[in-house]
Amino acid sequence: MLKTYVDYSEPGFLFAESEVKEIESRSIELALKMMPKNCYAFRFYSVEVVEQGGETLRGAAKNYSGWFYPGGERRHWKSIPNTPKNQILISNIKYNGLQGYGILTRMGNWQWWQKGDKIIAMS
Repeated sequence: MLKTYVDYSEPGFLFAESEVKEIESRSIELALKMMPKNCYAFRFYSVEVVEQGGETLRGAAKNYSGWFYPGGERRHWKSIPNTPKNQILISNIKYNGLQGYGILTRMGNWQWWQKGDKIIAMS
């Protein structure tokens, strides 16, 4: 049986924290309802799960979606104020983000824009 999961990213001390939940489908609306308070992005993936001889066997995660950024804002590196404080941020987005774009998340952190990523408007 193919199961679907949603991987929520939240700010951590040094690195992002991840919270994974099983979900009925790749429904953005459902994922938003289940979303933890401090989540800044989420993505979907699938895992093949088989019950055999009293054991539950799980395959590797596959079919990852792009990241969804609720309330995020996509910005080109040229639109970020060129101040000494922003030099590393600008350089990272310029050279690592897809076509020079980054995402300012609803939690105030920055992520690189990658192929398949989407911004979700928040009401």
